[in-house]
Amino acid sequence: MRTGLLLLPSRPARMAIATLDEIAGGRAVLGIGAGVSGFRELGVDASRSAVAIREAVELIRRLLAGETVSVKGDQVAFHEGRLDFAPPRPAVPIYVASQRAAGCRVAGRVADGAIMQGCVADPLVSFFRETVAEGARGAGRDPAAVDLVARINVCVADDRRAARDVMRPTIVRSLAAQRPDFFTFTTAGLTPPAALRDKVLALPYTHDPAPLKAVAPEVPDELVDAVTLAGPPADVVDGVVRLARAGIGQLMVFPLAVDGRIETTVERFAREVMPRVREALA
Repeated sequence: MRTGLLLLPSRPARMAIATLDEIAGGRAVLGIGAGVSGFRELGVDASRSAVAIREAVELIRRLLAGETVSVKGDQVAFHEGRLDFAPPRPAVPIYVASQRAAGCRVAGRVADGAIMQGCVADPLVSFFRETVAEGARGAGRDPAAVDLVARINVCVADDRRAARDVMRPTIVRSLAAQRPDFFTFTTAGLTPPAALRDKVLALPYTHDPAPLKAVAPEVPDELVDAVTLAGPPADVVDGVVRLARAGIGQLMVFPLAVDGRIETTVERFAREVMPRVREALA
């Protein structure tokens, strides 16, 4: 089976989202983030990722509107290009994902929605809401026009300890991605223990579970609880309700499960969590 050639200079995201929106009958949402892995290997300078995101969003909006566009920005260049078909919607919603202040401000400035990973602890929710609002107001926008989305790792399990244990390797990976300042955790008012910090600083950034699991026993419960929802249904219900009341409008649930079947968490979240959330918020 062949799918055709991969053209290395191509950046197909703009055409892809228009195509997906057509296939989905106008239900697609484009999410844009800076990313964290592969930059060194690819020789990519990600030091001004917030600028690149802003320029990309502005370019994509013009292309989706049917314009022929030429742009020479600080990070994004585009030369007399246009889509060769008419998207079903000229304004596909664009959400910007970031855990950093600059990215959250850009989301408030130019996006339809903002996404923050691990936005669970109250100080993180406040940081997210206020920083996005700052960006919106700086651009003359109403902060209420920007959807706030928390992207959260979730494990629904009757055994709270087992649920937290499932999450510990993901905390190690988050710490490795954010070293040396561990921004999300320090914003939550937490400092990784010295032994954990030293082991994380010695790790390469990786998705290989083996080195992450080796360090996971060093992760204390408070780090897990700051950025995930893990435990019995009642715990998860309380977390979701608290986020909704704090202004989070949507959740992106990344499911993990004690038994290794993500379907377990998906099913329990749908059956045991969301009905109680709706009742609490009614």
